[in-house]
Amino acid sequence: MAALIDAARAAEFPAEIALVFSNVETAQGLKIAAAAGVATKVISHKVFASRAEFDAAIDAALTAAATAHRDYVTGETLATGFDVGDSASLDSAGGGYSDDVQVEGLSLKISLRKA
Repeated sequence: MAALIDAARAAEFPAEIALVFSNVETAQGLKIAAAAGVATKVISHKVFASRAEFDAAIDAALTAAATAHRDYVTGETLATGFDVGDSASLDSAGGGYSDDVQVEGLSLKISLRKA
């Protein structure tokens, strides 16, 4: 973790470490990241009834971190935009696809749009 954080601080490094998370509260990487001023989060799999619920919590944490760094994500990738949340405007007529699905009892919306 220390080596990754040090590398990411170099101006020529093509990424930024925005969040370090683990499902183990005592993970050494969390301590190293916190000491370096990198945001940390513990998402214990033990508090979820299913793997799908645990995965949804991870997705929410990653979405929040990406949203907080929206300008960086769109500026450093080929993304033409960055949308999170309601995708009701996406449909096949508008060059996109959106579908509501159930995965292990959880409602998910999957949306894709051509750039």
